[in-house]
Amino acid sequence: MSPKTIETLPGLLRVSAERFGSRLAVASREGLRTRALTYRALADAAESVAADLVVRCGLRPGDRVILLTPSGVRATATLFGLFRAGLIAVPLDLHSAPAFVEAVRQKTEAAAIVSGDSLPIPPGLKEIPLGSVNLDGPRPANLPEPGPGDVAEIVFTSGTTGAPKGVALTHGNIVSDLVAGSRVVPERETMNLLSILPLSHMFEQLVGLFLPILKGGSVHFSPSLRPSAIMAEMARRRVTGMAVVPRFLGLLMSAAEEQMSERGLGRVWHLQHRVARALPMSLRRIVFLPLHRRLGGRLRFFVCGGARLPPDLMRAWERTGVRIIEGYGATECSPVIASNNFNDRVPGSVGHTLEGVDVRVSEEGELQVRGPNVFRGYWQDAERTAAAFTADGWYRTDDIAEFGPDGSLRIAGRLSDRIVLASGMNVYPEDVEAALAVQPGVKECVVLGLSEHTGGERVYALVRPAEGADETQVGRSVELANASLASHQRITGFTLWSEEFPKTLLQKVKRAALRAAMEGRIPSSAEPAVDSVGQAAHLLRRVLRIGPTAITPSTRLEAGLGLDSLGRMELVALIERETGRDVPEEVIAGLATAGELAVLLASPGPAATPMRFPRWPRGRPARSLRPLLQPWLLFLPHRIFARPYSVLGQEALAGIEGPCLIIANHASHADTVSILRALPIGLRARTAVAAAADYFFAHSWTGSLVGLVVNAFAFSREGRVRQSLDHCGLLADEGWSILIYPEGTRSPDGRLLPFKGGIGLLATGLGVPVVPVSVTGGARLLPKGARWPRRAAVSVCFGPPVTIPPGMRPDEATELLQRAVAVGLPRELLSGREGSFDGR
Repeated sequence: MSPKTIETLPGLLRVSAERFGSRLAVASREGLRTRALTYRALADAAESVAADLVVRCGLRPGDRVILLTPSGVRATATLFGLFRAGLIAVPLDLHSAPAFVEAVRQKTEAAAIVSGDSLPIPPGLKEIPLGSVNLDGPRPANLPEPGPGDVAEIVFTSGTTGAPKGVALTHGNIVSDLVAGSRVVPERETMNLLSILPLSHMFEQLVGLFLPILKGGSVHFSPSLRPSAIMAEMARRRVTGMAVVPRFLGLLMSAAEEQMSERGLGRVWHLQHRVARALPMSLRRIVFLPLHRRLGGRLRFFVCGGARLPPDLMRAWERTGVRIIEGYGATECSPVIASNNFNDRVPGSVGHTLEGVDVRVSEEGELQVRGPNVFRGYWQDAERTAAAFTADGWYRTDDIAEFGPDGSLRIAGRLSDRIVLASGMNVYPEDVEAALAVQPGVKECVVLGLSEHTGGERVYALVRPAEGADETQVGRSVELANASLASHQRITGFTLWSEEFPKTLLQKVKRAALRAAMEGRIPSSAEPAVDSVGQAAHLLRRVLRIGPTAITPSTRLEAGLGLDSLGRMELVALIERETGRDVPEEVIAGLATAGELAVLLASPGPAATPMRFPRWPRGRPARSLRPLLQPWLLFLPHRIFARPYSVLGQEALAGIEGPCLIIANHASHADTVSILRALPIGLRARTAVAAAADYFFAHSWTGSLVGLVVNAFAFSREGRVRQSLDHCGLLADEGWSILIYPEGTRSPDGRLLPFKGGIGLLATGLGVPVVPVSVTGGARLLPKGARWPRRAAVSVCFGPPVTIPPGMRPDEATELLQRAVAVGLPRELLSGREGSFDGR
């Protein structure tokens, strides 16, 4: 089937499943594991979700269902399941304000909400937890297919809580745009994409999900928005492209340049750019080979949209040998209207209109669009729908456009006051003004979009204070307003305005005049010229690229300095580079003031230095040598000293298919040999051993030796435990079983020590069978502190595999597993003491 025969989104998935059945379609992290679905499996999962929503949840075609979930495999299968069942998806940003979610519920009369964990749900709305959606159930019987004219989803472009504006897009709208846009990337180009933008964004849906599905590509959902995590994921998945907004391109380029400067190679970086300017793309990649290696070695292109892309930023990336395909669109147009393409890219231009899409420029200079991708109207909003179209039926984009000599389209500005952020999100000033105007201390206010160096705008307020109100009181009012707004709507800076705002004869504020007056100014608060937050202020100034503005402990990160969500992402990356600290993004997201940031930086925390987990111990040469080395280096000495040696319960391993987690008590370094000797040969060959990073890997030669002989890998006992847990997930994804000692240290007398919480996190995160092993005699064979073994009886007892129930808390799992190991130990070994392993 050709793409032209596809008319609906379920049809898209069905055709791709037929063409690319066994190829990887989507993958994302669930716990510590990666959940991956082939095209055939994704199509089956969507069918199962459709049946589950109709049969179990009682939904009917045409019902609206809010989708408030993190992006990933489950969210993708659920989205396609909604389409297959003829339901109307209402995707919302995961960080939407509760009041906005409630307003959307009322506007759409939603029948249900599919939500992620721990998210506030409006009362009276049927909740379907994302984890409860059945991806493996029966397929629907006699379930009618939606048609191309049926509404597929309602996408909200405004964050106002009072009158949200929902764009109703049909299957035909989206599919027509997809097919026309598919020519942007040639068929020969491999599409192995990393998804970082939310699926509530139509740009990400079309370019980051539907397009690779149409072309047989693969989509990997990033588990984190931390820059270091994204770069690591790009390298791990060897991605060839991404859908991004301009802010991300700027962030990634800045990170690469700073890394070179920190290594004393700043001049080399600038020389590379000068040399590459005159070279073809293939040679540019060679000049910037170190950069490409850090990004996986296969990165070929970024598709960029959502906001204006600075031409200089585009040129900088192109000099590295990475194509930047800039496009332009609107949610109302499904969303792409025009785009550059893989082989024809013009800086400063958004390319040519897609095939089948007609555009014209009005006398006012407004770009107007007509075509099969253009929506029919806003959901239950006839007034706004009428205003969005001309009398002869063309959609009014509100953007001022002009055509270049080559016919390419250039966007010169906007007719209205809509603010377009660097993230691609739209903000309507009247929504923000309504929230701010009712706050105490505010007499009158105007909200503007002020330009940022990244190409987008920031939400900025001019405030006429009420009588007697000072800047501090106005700052509190801004905070109160922000608390009621969605994250992308929040005011990121304000200035007190002492006189009347300039207005027209009709008493409308002259926003253009105010914007012109404010552009180029560096807004600052009236704080004393005191800087008492040291390092925090230094980092904030670097992220915000501001001069010596006074920053005190009470300076608000959002309202005072304009630090938005993407700025916080930059801050995480800078903290990692500058301080060596590993600070979770959710911690940074919760900071309100510079003082709170200073306290965080002053407190002790884990280092961000990445741990090394070499692949060679799992490679073919090491796997071939290991069975030859173990009998002589390990098992022969073990036979001499471990006498008698007995193995019990080995039949418990017979039913295990795939990787498992092997846990055991620990009294001796000889325990690992005792257990490996007892394992069936096949399981032994596919087992990796967690070894203390600060002991066995303190020296490179010992780390290499244990890596070769027992396939050991470094497991941090403090600080960087999360990296070790993540590596365990990678091992399980590759089919390796893991042997680990939950006590975290050797017991000096053989008595069982309390298990550390890390094992609960590991067991619940891996989702594999857990095999408890009880070892006796190790403390006599080779006690802690001894340098030479002595003869002793050793027994290894395998218990029945333990399955961790879904949703079990890590602390409950830890207790369950300790009991399972204790069952096989004699009573005199069951009273232990606290160990020293911090299993966070």
